[in-house]
Amino acid sequence: MIKGIKREWKQPLLYTFSSGPVKTIDLARIIKQVVKQCQDAGLKIIASVSDQGTNNQAVINYLMKSSIGTNVQIGDKIKFFKINEQKIIHIYDPPHLLKGIRNNLLKYKLIWKIQDKEPLSAQWSDIQKAYQLDKCSTDLRAMPKLTEGHVNPKKIRKMKVSCAAQVFSHTVASVLGLMTKIGDSGLDEEAIGTSKVLSFFNKLFDSVNGRVLKPMKRNFLRCAVTERSKHLKFWQCARNNLRNMHFEKGGKKFIPPSLKNWEITLNGLEEIFKILKSHGLTFFKPRVFNQDPLENFFGQIRQQGARNTNPTVTQFKIHFKTLLFNNLTTTHSISANCEIDNSEEILTSVRQFITQGLSEDDETEEIETTDENLLISPGPEFSYIDKISMGYVSGFVVKQLKAIETCIKCEKNLTTVNKNEWHDLVVAKEFKDSVPNKLKYCTPKLIIGLSSCYHVLQKLTPKYCFKKSGYEILKNSVKMNVNFEFNDNCEHMGDIKEFLISKFTELVCYNWAGGINKVLSGKDERNRHRNDDAIYIAAKKYYEKRKKK
Repeated sequence: MIKGIKREWKQPLLYTFSSGPVKTIDLARIIKQVVKQCQDAGLKIIASVSDQGTNNQAVINYLMKSSIGTNVQIGDKIKFFKINEQKIIHIYDPPHLLKGIRNNLLKYKLIWKIQDKEPLSAQWSDIQKAYQLDKCSTDLRAMPKLTEGHVNPKKIRKMKVSCAAQVFSHTVASVLGLMTKIGDSGLDEEAIGTSKVLSFFNKLFDSVNGRVLKPMKRNFLRCAVTERSKHLKFWQCARNNLRNMHFEKGGKKFIPPSLKNWEITLNGLEEIFKILKSHGLTFFKPRVFNQDPLENFFGQIRQQGARNTNPTVTQFKIHFKTLLFNNLTTTHSISANCEIDNSEEILTSVRQFITQGLSEDDETEEIETTDENLLISPGPEFSYIDKISMGYVSGFVVKQLKAIETCIKCEKNLTTVNKNEWHDLVVAKEFKDSVPNKLKYCTPKLIIGLSSCYHVLQKLTPKYCFKKSGYEILKNSVKMNVNFEFNDNCEHMGDIKEFLISKFTELVCYNWAGGINKVLSGKDERNRHRNDDAIYIAAKKYYEKRKKK
């Protein structure tokens, strides 16, 4: 498959069938033929991309020797070969490199030597401990994306890139760092090394995964590479860091191919930028240089005919032609991994589950509610993980308020410059280059008020959210049980209270529905005692029954 650099287009060219690994010399011959035909068609081939398979590495080394000379050093910092005197840079697929680091970290300890400082160590057990602490908190977790399929070595879907990327993330790195400050109930101080390693590889992956011209959400690395962007300076530091990393196996030091190939890929991207500038391009999107289009294309072939995960030779030929003519005229594959999530489908599936077996009258009947039904006793004291999660969620809700941008009184009522433990997660997740701060630091009174809202909604959502007028009942229950205390009265306070309650109720309902869906699909295997949530219990039983089949 070939792919455009300036414009996002892709074109499958050919396929071969083999009963085993293709011989290096045969694979090299195919590559040369394809490149020459593309050159004859007027295309300028700048780079090639592959995973770290033994065959792929062997053929690139063979092409380097045969086209550049027998004296070429295979372990050179940049891998390239020439066809018709045109230089072609080879890099490795960044998602595969990230998975390679994750797979090594599952089994071995990573050591990171830093000049004039104590070496840092990272190990997978720190991530598992952090997940255990987080999953015992409320449903508004600090690391909501992590599941057993991300952290349990026996359940990890190792081919899934998201399972690696969501662990090597800014959020997980921030939370791990905070958990080292809890004390005996948290992580050991050595876990700060794991936090820093996760943060480094998160930034590294972002720097080679940008597809927009300008940075979004103050993430200055996940965008196009230009002379003024921070990529080139970061890559220089990243290469030094990679050279100072190694894994320990049985007390012995070893450097896996993933670490070496990250450095080769960064060098290759810099060389590609130089070549592109010589052709008049002032920027490029690094996400262009990966295997996503090819992976998505194979995924589409497997989806033909409902679900054909292992097509025959004949089926593959037919599906290849079908896809070639039907949906490869667009830049975005219809069933690509990055397809926009449709929230309505999630809520619909939950509604279908909780209404199965109910008559039409049962589903639409009005609920008889009294003030006594909706009054909730105060909730238990929050743990540290619950507090920092609630502080972050409160900031997320307040950030959507427009009045806070124009009214000084509103801003004083809702936000503060004095930070405490409620704000620890917000501080940790704030990008250092964000001036002014882009995240919101809510007042303790507001966070405590929303915490009370959460306790009320946690009790009543399973009882009313799927009923007619359930949303209004939940909002009214919050108004009855929670009194927001603000220092200064403002003409906007009435509207702001209504907005906060409405938005927070929506968020909790959506989060609860998503949680039920995770239970139904087996993605949430936490052993939680939810005796007050009949739907959660039913969903758990439903999954266990189907799993046995």
